[in-house]
Amino acid sequence: MPEILDKLIPPGRHYGHEQAWHDGNTHSHLQATWMGPELTIPFRDVRPILGTWQQIFLP
Repeated sequence: MPEILDKLIPPGRHYGHEQAWHDGNTHSHLQATWMGPELTIPFRDVRPILGTWQQIFLP
């Protein structure tokens, strides 16, 4: 799946998001959006276990 996503939404292309944030990971955001939301959120001691840059977003 990663190879297919990289063909559809390749890293290294020019994306407007990177002009604003200078983080170089717009392709990751777009690929995650393409895949849809994850429905499983791990918890420990009543707190969600999230990565450094992860957050829960409810539209």
